[in-house]
Amino acid sequence: MTRAEGRTTIFKHVSIIPAQPSGTDATALIAHLDAELAQRYPGLDRDTFMLMPEQVRAGHGVFLIAEAGGEPLGCGALRRLDGATGEIKRMYVMPSARCARVGRRILAKLEWHARQLGMYRLFLHTGLCQPEAIQLYKSTGFARITGFGKYNEFSAGLCMAKTINLPTKPACSEAD
Repeated sequence: MTRAEGRTTIFKHVSIIPAQPSGTDATALIAHLDAELAQRYPGLDRDTFMLMPEQVRAGHGVFLIAEAGGEPLGCGALRRLDGATGEIKRMYVMPSARCARVGRRILAKLEWHARQLGMYRLFLHTGLCQPEAIQLYKSTGFARITGFGKYNEFSAGLCMAKTINLPTKPACSEAD
C-alpha cells in the first residue's frame, strides 16, 4: 500500500539510528527535503537551513535516520544552541512514509537525545507552507514563539519551542 493509493504503508519495524549527515542515506533524504522545500518556497536561499556535520558531533547533537527493511524513511537532527537549549533541524519524512507516525518517532528520539545531552529547551523553525509539520509539532507540545537566532527576521516561517523534562537521577540506595 502506498499513500498515493489513498492509504499509508504500514512500517512494522522502524529503526531510528544515529548517522553521519554526509552518509549516503542522509544525503539522499536531505536532497529530497531540499527539493520539496524548493517547490514549496521558490527562490529560497538553500543555505538558510544548512546543517554542518560538526553541529551534530558527539556531545553537541545528533543526526538520525528512520529506516525499515534497509529503506530510509526520514531524518531529523538536533544541534546544541547553548548549554540547555537545542534546535530541531532537517526533519523530513519520505512521502511514502507519511501518516505512519515516522516523523513523530524521529521527533521523540531527538527529544530523548536532547535529554541525554542536558538540553531542556528545544527550538525549531518550520515553514508556513508546511501545515503537516506545524500540526506534528503542535501535537507534540511545541508552541509558537516570536523567533530565535537567525530566524527572528525570517518571514516565510514560524518558530516554535518546547520545554522537556530532563532524565531524573535514580534514588540513592541505603548503601550510598
